[in-house]
Parts: sequence; structure tokens; C-alpha cells
Amino acid sequence: MLSVLDPTQNPNTISLKVLIVEDGYQTIKLLGEGLCSEIRYSFIIQQVRQSCQALTRLSQEAFDLLVVHLSHADPHVFDTVTQIKQLGLTLPILGLRANQDEPLTLQVIQAGTPDDQVTENLKSYRLIRAFRHAIDSQQRQECQRLNQEKYQSVIDNVKEVIFQTDTHGHWTFLNRAWTEITGFSIAESIGTSFLNGIHPDDWQKGRNNFDALITGVQQSCRPTVRYLTKSGEIRWLEVHARINFAADGTVSGTTGTLNDITEQVLTQSALRISEERLQMALSGSDLGLWDWQLITGDIYFNPQWKAMLGYAEDEIDDNFQAFEELIHPEDLSRVKAVLKAYIDRLIPIYEVEFRMRCKTGKWKWILSRGKVFEWDEAGNPVRMTGTHRDISDRRQAEEALRESEAGERKKAYQLELALCELKNAQAQLVQTKKMASLGQLVAGIAHEINNPIGFISGNVGFAHQYGCDLLKLIDLYQQYYPHPVAPIQEQMEAVELDFLRTDFPKALNSIREGVVRVQDIVRSLQHFSHLNEAQMKTTDLHQGLESTLILLQNRLNKKPNIPAIEVNKQLSRLPKVECYPGQLNQVFINILGNAIEALDEKSQQNDSFIPQIRISTEIAELNSTVIIRISDNGLGIPAHLQEHLFEPFFTTKPVGQGTGLGLAVSYQIIEKHKGKITCNSQMGIGTEFVIEIPITLSHKTEQLGQIKWLRQAIGA
Repeated sequence: MLSVLDPTQNPNTISLKVLIVEDGYQTIKLLGEGLCSEIRYSFIIQQVRQSCQALTRLSQEAFDLLVVHLSHADPHVFDTVTQIKQLGLTLPILGLRANQDEPLTLQVIQAGTPDDQVTENLKSYRLIRAFRHAIDSQQRQECQRLNQEKYQSVIDNVKEVIFQTDTHGHWTFLNRAWTEITGFSIAESIGTSFLNGIHPDDWQKGRNNFDALITGVQQSCRPTVRYLTKSGEIRWLEVHARINFAADGTVSGTTGTLNDITEQVLTQSALRISEERLQMALSGSDLGLWDWQLITGDIYFNPQWKAMLGYAEDEIDDNFQAFEELIHPEDLSRVKAVLKAYIDRLIPIYEVEFRMRCKTGKWKWILSRGKVFEWDEAGNPVRMTGTHRDISDRRQAEEALRESEAGERKKAYQLELALCELKNAQAQLVQTKKMASLGQLVAGIAHEINNPIGFISGNVGFAHQYGCDLLKLIDLYQQYYPHPVAPIQEQMEAVELDFLRTDFPKALNSIREGVVRVQDIVRSLQHFSHLNEAQMKTTDLHQGLESTLILLQNRLNKKPNIPAIEVNKQLSRLPKVECYPGQLNQVFINILGNAIEALDEKSQQNDSFIPQIRISTEIAELNSTVIIRISDNGLGIPAHLQEHLFEPFFTTKPVGQGTGLGLAVSYQIIEKHKGKITCNSQMGIGTEFVIEIPITLSHKTEQLGQIKWLRQAIGA
């Protein structure tokens, strides 16, 4: 339903709902005949017979006008009208009464309840005028309410605090921004002094400004004070205050706004400190500062910039033309080219070296660096700032260095070559000593273990035969003397003859298996070191891999907090390879040892990790090359370290835990076999070493391999 109280609606389209309290139809007839012809509204008229019924209808449905027939027949009509107003219903109420009813007229005047009154026997234009008067009155109230809501919405949504105080400085009005800035609610702040939250250092300033306003010394003030919020934080507030006057012209207090300028103050403070630090840094350095406004061409050169060339502050104009005139003619085009490339964003930074003329006429080499700090909306540079540094000494030194560069380069090459040779010789020496010590150790172990193991191995068979013979003898005794004397019976029970009969052969078998295991380990040691095979020979590489795994078995087994390492082998059928077996075994043990260390480290970091090593072999390149792949699923090797893996003495292990020779020596050994070794690794996924060696070597290549390695080391 469209309300008559909406002033934006076209009156021709408005329909009014009228509720009439009347026990007859005279009033309805009067409204229907008179109002519809005189007022440009359509009407929907509804009737109730008792005033008490009006309360029920008004609580259920919205009406634009209430018409009440005032009569002694309805004694509750005045109470009903009063209750309607108490409920907050603001619709107009029109009272109709009889003209000659003087007591009722007096009662109406005393109650003052209807908004307007007319006598029911007056002409229709009087009723229409009263009707319009009631509608206009309600419309004004509605407009006033809407304006008040708009005003309050504006007040509550401004960012500044709008305030009023009394003459004692107590808050009498605060908008919602007060709570957002200070954290104090409006309710807990109204009635308190504005001085309560002012910073102690600004308290007296706030007091003085307020007193000057109240006493009329000044009409307004605009100080900046620090205010302590509810959380104890300091906020900077810009105060705009003036005197507030009452209706009688007396001073009633102050009114104004509080603007939070904390971010602005902090930014200005930081900028000021930054500028002070910049000036201090520049004054203590050899830098000259320039600041160029590209639109006007004006450039600010600080005094140190000019003093660098021997000029006083007023001897060089602050513009780009003066700068150009000081540049060496041979360098000017290059400076402009670099500047244009930077402004066109072809290079990330403006940096160029050139010569500038000093006051004495001499030339100084200058390093100029700069950056555009301000661009307009179209992307054009507006302001550019930079520095000048005197690099004349450096350029002279570079010239001197350039003159002797060829000789120094030759010396450096020779030194680098000598260093590589020294590293190679040192690595070879360490490896030789290491292998010699290993050979002595293995020889001693093999000698010491072989003799007792041979004795045990030779007697285990006899012991087994003797035991079986004794058991057969006992069986014969039991067969022919089934009832032995008591001492023999007690001894049989004490030694548990039945258990001994079955367990004794098992014990002898365990001894035999242990002896075989020890013999396998000794053979693996001998095969690994090849103490008696220093010359090249054809060898089964699989046997070398198996021997290496046997020697590393204790490191592959489960350890405290570290699971056992799974070894997956995918070995193809390989021919025997012409090689140095002991040296290749050294390569295998170096790579596998590194893999085990990487897996142990990852296992300590991840309880659910399953460590694995994968070994595969294959033949490639028309059956002329054997490829051996050894990979793990460990931590992986960072990319920036992979290129240094095969350098002598390079290691990522802590001091004392690695020499950095394992992979370097392995690289030399593979080179010696005219093969190659590569590493593929990804962080978090694992590492793979790929070894490629030819099946047959036509001639000795040890010396050629060393020379090739030296050349690669020099090139690196």
C-alpha cells in the first residue's frame, strides 16, 4: 500500500487507507461523497463499531488516517486514542462530534487527544480542510523523522570525531568515530572531562586552549595533541574547536571535530628521520646527490656534488644544460643513450661511467647511478634522483691493471695448472696411502681369520661324525640294556638325552653355517681389495657389487631409530669387463657409502620413511659399453653443489667427517677406464649416479685419463 506520507509519490497514484470508528454509516457516507470529489486521492475505507476494536485493527494492519466519532455512547474512546499514541503509532487522528454537545466539547478540550476536530453537521469543505490539515501534520512529522535519520547517519559515518562539551569541559556529545579511534564507548565517555585521555605532555596545552575558548579570548583553535586510547596506544589528534552558544546568546561550551592524523605524523616523522640520515650519510661519504625534475629540466645538485668538481655552490646552474656542458664530448652520447634506455625501461637501472670537467680543466671519472621515483598517470617519468661518485683512482688502477693483464693472465693460468696438478697428486697420494692401509688391514684380517676358520671348518665334519657315532652307541646301549642302573638313569635325565639327541646335530649345522659365512666375508674382502691383482684383467662386475654389499651389510641393517635399507637389484646379463677390479670396487663403495649416509639422515627426519637403494646394470651402445646405475631415495643434492661433486677435497660434511676425495677419486678411476660418471639429483626425491665404462680397453689409458681430468679441472 502506498502511504500518503511519502512526498515523492504522484498524488494521482496514491491510495489512502482510512479506519473509521463509527457505529453507523453517516460518517462513511460523508467521507465518500465529499472527500473523493475534492481531494485527488483514492480511498479504501474500513469501519469498526467500537473504539477498542480500533486497537486490534491497527496492530494488524497499517492505515493512513484514523477517524473517530466522539460520543457519549462510546465511553472508552478517549482512553483508546490515548493508548494509540502511547504505542507510538503516528498516524493522524480526526475526531467528529456533534456541534450542540457542549459537555462532550469540553471533555475533548480537556483530553486533547484527537489531532483535529470537526462537527459532523458542517459543510464538506470544512471536513476536507481538517482532513488535509491532519495529513499535512503527519507528513511534516515523517519528513522530520527522515531528516533526523539522514543527519544521524551522516554523523555516524564520518571518519572524524564530532564532539560537544559543556563549559566545564565534559563531553556532552560524541559520534561513533570516537569509539573507533579511542576504543572508549560513547556511554562511558559522556559526562567525563576531555582532559582525561590527553597525554601528560600535552595536558596543559589542551587546558589552555579550552580556557581561552570559554573565556572568549579566542573564538576557535586548532591544536594537535596526543591522546591515550583505551588500550594505552598513543594517537595523534588534530583538534578543530570553537565556542558553542546557547539560544540566549550565552556560552554553552565548545563544539568541533577530532581528526586522527597518527599515520600522517608517523610518516612525516619517518621521512624526516630518513632525510636526516641521508644527509648525514652523504656528508660522511664521497657521494654527490642530484634530484632532477624531468618536466621542467631543473636539477638540484647538493654542495658536495659541485665540490667534487672543485666548484662553489653558486658556480654551477641547477639545470640539465649545465650538467651536459660538463660531460666530456666523447662520453655525452653514451650517457644520453643509457639514460634513454633506462627511461624507456629497456634496462632496470640507470648506471653509467663518464668523464666530467673540473674547475681546473682536468677530467674526472664519475660513476652516476639513478632511479625514477615518480611517474605520471601516463607512465612518463616525472622525478629522478641519483648520486655521483668520483672513481678516477679506480679507473687509473684499471688502466694500469689492463696494461699488465696479459702477463698476469699467463701467470694465473700457470698457477691454476700447478694447483690442479697439486690437487691431483695430493688426491692420488691420499688414495694410495688409503688403499695401501686397506690392503695391509685386509691382508692381516684374512691371515688371522683364515687359519682358525680353516681349523674349525676342517674339524666340524669330524665333530659331526663323532657325535653321530656316539648317539648310535647310546642307541645300542638302550636297545640291549633298556633298564640302566639308577646313576645312569639320573645322568640321562640331567643332560636331557632326548633333547640332546635332536639338538646336537642342529648345533653342529649352525657352526658349519657360521664358518661358511665367515669364509664368504673373507673372500669378499680379498675380492674387494684384489691384493694380488694390481694389473688390468677381465672381471665380473656383479661379483664386485655383491662383495661391496657384503662389506656394507652392517650399515644396511636396522639401527636404533633407523630402519633397514632395502636394496633392489635389477642386474642384466653382462659379459666380463676389462678393468682394474679393485679400483672399480672402490668406486662402488664410495657411491653406496654416500647413499647410505643420505638415507640415514632422511630416516632421522621422517619416521615413516622407507629407505631404498636401487642397483641396475645394462649393456648399451652396440654391446660396447656397460652402464651401472646406483640410486637412492634420500634427501638429494642441491643444484648449486652438483657441479662441484667431483672436485678434489670438496665436501659438504662437517670438519673431520669427510675428506672430499671419495667422488674425486671415483671420477679419476672411471676416467682411467675411458668411461664417464654423471650425477642426477633432485631435492627431496633422491640421487642417481650413472657409470659408463667400455667392455674392452685396447691400450693403457691411465696417463691420458689424468691429462683429460687436468684439462677439465683447469677449464672449470
